[in-house]
Amino acid sequence: MLGMASMQTWAVGFVSLPASGFPIEGGTSAYTLCNPTGNFGVGLVIKAKPGANDQCAVFPANEIASPLPGFKPLTVGVQRIVMNNALTGGRDVSVGNVTEFVWRNAEKTECIYGVKVMTTPNSNADYNAALPGKQYFKVNDLARGGFSGLPVEVAYSSIPAVAKPLYRVGRTFTSVQYRGTAKAPAPGYLAQPPSTPAYSLAINGIDSEALSIPLQAQQSASPDDNWVNFTTYITAFDEDGSTSTASGMFYVKSACSAELPAVLPDAIRLRQTVAPFIELGVPGFVPPGGKVTPLPDSYEKP
Repeated sequence: MLGMASMQTWAVGFVSLPASGFPIEGGTSAYTLCNPTGNFGVGLVIKAKPGANDQCAVFPANEIASPLPGFKPLTVGVQRIVMNNALTGGRDVSVGNVTEFVWRNAEKTECIYGVKVMTTPNSNADYNAALPGKQYFKVNDLARGGFSGLPVEVAYSSIPAVAKPLYRVGRTFTSVQYRGTAKAPAPGYLAQPPSTPAYSLAINGIDSEALSIPLQAQQSASPDDNWVNFTTYITAFDEDGSTSTASGMFYVKSACSAELPAVLPDAIRLRQTVAPFIELGVPGFVPPGGKVTPLPDSYEKP
């Protein structure tokens, strides 16, 4: 019975992401909520534990362990996150690393793709030396592609314990900016962005430090079954003195085969959705036959 209980605890967190999205008042959203306690991290976050705040959450023993029974390690990859744009003055700045794990079941019919982000917590990660102080890359969203036409289930684990939870997740290419206070969203900002008006670029929101009310068209995200977008928060150093250097592990479970997953450029997109908007692409695993489109957008500002 103990083994069965453990399996049920592991399995409760995986949620299906239908290509059609989720019903919301007045329409649909590509996004579903996971752990938005603390108002997406602006206030006090209540960590997930079995039976409480555990939507989308799984609780493996460690980050290299499969989040579900019956899956064994297949491959692993590590990629540097390098920023080179107008903000860096055309120089390479290493702002972190992405680590991936892939597990596959014995029947070779399903794979779990896990990814986590570690930001660089030292002054060498300052991406804009022209400004006073230190400018550290903030990862508000992580998107991964290659799942067009495939069933998708998702989950996350908060290992290490200091990692922020997964606030929301969607079957969409678009990351949507969210701003708020400790207890409520700022006027006009939505926890579940609607699917309309249509918007399919990398980041939707207001690219300004000043807090203003967004239009409805600046809070939407069109469904895209090729992509899964995870909304969280990762940074080496925040202005309020807090830090969340490492993310938890974000999982996508989908159909696969006896073939090894392919590694494609820009399969993983890391996005800063506070001003200035930034999107960085790194290579990542995709299911056999998976494609990575569209190409990265350019949000870097001089």
